[in-house]
Amino acid sequence: MLTDYWFTLFQGHPGYVFYPTHLKNHHRYINSDKDYTRTYRYRDDNNLFGLMVHPLESACTLVPVIRMYLCMLKQKLRAQFYHVMSHYCFLILGMVLIFVLNWRKALLFVLIPQCAALFFLLVSNYLQHAYTDEKSIYNHSRNFVGLLNLLFLMLATIRHTMTLVIFIGAACQKFIA
Repeated sequence: MLTDYWFTLFQGHPGYVFYPTHLKNHHRYINSDKDYTRTYRYRDDNNLFGLMVHPLESACTLVPVIRMYLCMLKQKLRAQFYHVMSHYCFLILGMVLIFVLNWRKALLFVLIPQCAALFFLLVSNYLQHAYTDEKSIYNHSRNFVGLLNLLFLMLATIRHTMTLVIFIGAACQKFIA
């Protein structure tokens, strides 16, 4: 649990957001019309401009999704809601403390890396999915292999396909039960 708080501070946002935005949505709909972070939401091209603005566009699209998920937690899963809120409190208090201690170092060693982490996370989504075939079982993602894959762990087709198998299995289990 303590590692969750450190992750929140280093990432600049609580880790729970990956469930409603990435696992529950992106890995389920894989760049199709229902995927919040689909690469063609705002423009249907594949170029440097699209790559650079995709993170900002995706982040703006995800804010209402995160807000709705928080509202659902508050209504149905209060303990989990308060746990998530404790992460936000830790983040805010931690950032204030770090900036009070030394705002220059906080900017250089904390805030800029947090922004870069989020930016490159969403850029990797663009690189994996822009102009792929979202209707294909196997060609919905690009895979990066070799040294690049060892550094960034981007076997996208496998990650997305296995998540789809898990969702289908869970749906079947729910239907049978």
